[in-house]
Amino acid sequence: MSDEQKDIWDKFEVIGKVAGAILVPIAVASSVFIWNAQRTKQETTATMTQIAISILREEPAEGGTDADPIRLWAIDVLKNPSSPPPLSPRAEIALQVGRLPSAWGDLPPYPEDCRLTSSAGVEEGERLDVAVLKYDNALSRQNARTTYCAEWYDAIAGRTIDFENAGYRD
Repeated sequence: MSDEQKDIWDKFEVIGKVAGAILVPIAVASSVFIWNAQRTKQETTATMTQIAISILREEPAEGGTDADPIRLWAIDVLKNPSSPPPLSPRAEIALQVGRLPSAWGDLPPYPEDCRLTSSAGVEEGERLDVAVLKYDNALSRQNARTTYCAEWYDAIAGRTIDFENAGYRD
């Protein structure tokens, strides 16, 4: 009888090793999949909340919030950000004929000065001291232009900079 019991326990051991070799990777893969799905849902919730808030920060269109289907959609998103509602047909039409509201509103045109580059104008055969002075002047002009463009950007981004008195003027 001890041989028979040994055979049964040996069979259980073999079956346990095979089952463990199969079930452990399945359990690990399942838990990683579940964790990844929850993380993706959290990221989607955060993104949808940010989108809704940026839409609601805009001034309401004429006629109040009842007339703006995109604002109504944003409110619905804030009610349940983890399961955002689909766009209503009115909101789809509003997006097709208009454009998505921007948190920045309409941006002014980019200053042409910010697109320019500087050249030193050094020609072959010039004296080294003259070439260095030309390069220094070109670099100073370009640095002033870069400062002006950075101040222009900061002014649009809502940072407190006196745009009218920005440093660069060519």
